[in-house]
Amino acid sequence: MSLGSWLSSADRALAFAAEQVKLIRAVTPLNADGELALLEQSFRRGSPRAPRWEYEPPLVRPELCRALERLALFLEDRLPLGPVYAARARELCLEAAIIESVGTPKVRTLAAERFLGRSEQDREDRDKADELASAWTRASPSGPDEADDPDADRLLFAGSPLPAPFSGSVRSCDTHEPTSLISRMSCEAGRHRLPMRVVVQPGLASLAATGDGAIFVAADKWLTPRDVERTVLHEISGHALPRARATLAPFGLFALGTARGVDDQEGRALLIEEAAGFLDSSRRFELGLRHIAASATLDGAGVVDVVELLLGRGARIASAVRIAARVQRGGHGAGGGGLAREIAYLPALVRVRRAMQGRFAAVVERMMSGGRIAVDVAPLLATYRESMVDPQEATLEE
Repeated sequence: MSLGSWLSSADRALAFAAEQVKLIRAVTPLNADGELALLEQSFRRGSPRAPRWEYEPPLVRPELCRALERLALFLEDRLPLGPVYAARARELCLEAAIIESVGTPKVRTLAAERFLGRSEQDREDRDKADELASAWTRASPSGPDEADDPDADRLLFAGSPLPAPFSGSVRSCDTHEPTSLISRMSCEAGRHRLPMRVVVQPGLASLAATGDGAIFVAADKWLTPRDVERTVLHEISGHALPRARATLAPFGLFALGTARGVDDQEGRALLIEEAAGFLDSSRRFELGLRHIAASATLDGAGVVDVVELLLGRGARIASAVRIAARVQRGGHGAGGGGLAREIAYLPALVRVRRAMQGRFAAVVERMMSGGRIAVDVAPLLATYRESMVDPQEATLEE
């Protein structure tokens, strides 16, 4: 069977599935902001408690996983690209299963299957990531008190406005302030002519996120100008530009993503931060804490245990609670466990850095800058992608 005879059908089938499988939305609690505030208060009072998350009902139809597995079986023998499509179909099937299990102990097992690779190289990369996390959290960022914590990104709750927690900080969603996150993100999206809206998203665990046709900015978080610029660079160069370019690709994997393409894109985004001088001690400390928290979560630790672990690493209460809540999204709350997607960031950094120093570095960069492509399949996809380049792609400015 020729490549063209099944490719467009596979693209359509995976696009339909990807539209149903909205993993981050599914694991984000409806009461995320308010519950986070209550959790922090409980720790400050000395009577910590487990979170009481509330989730939307699962929106994935049960038959979707069966359809994706059948699709994968059909595709896996269609060389050379069929196995790449099949791997993505199975990854979407696994993410759909996670969505169906949100709020139950099963999430932890499925999340480990999704984010922890099983090859010998994966284990070596994870060991290196563990070493990075340990080194990066050996000394906490200095500061006279909690209000000066550069990574605290404290919440400003509606009806109870708080003063700026550190000098020079600006509220993330202040559309009247040109240096705010939403203003700077909108400016850069416009400069790059990105066909995306920039919108405020309450309950967002990260400072920003890129979705279909939109860049989401967290509501009511206080940020330093440096954190604003780092976040804009990470989101525009690391995520939004590749997503926009992917719409011009001659086949769908660049927009749909390959298996682990989303993970490796985070590794590339961190390399972009590093090249711009943003991967400083404060940022490394934050990333190290997230990795440690995610690892503990996948081992079965609950929010209280994770917060105590992070406090022992030098985190301040606000940061420890925020990170613990982030890695435990999708979990039961009282029983521990969660999505722990943050376990993928540092191994991806290790993996992408190695690829960018290898013989196919230029090829890997071209492929990753054009979509959510994992480093291990970038050379193969380049063979087909670069013979089918759409000249319109040049309209997306670097």
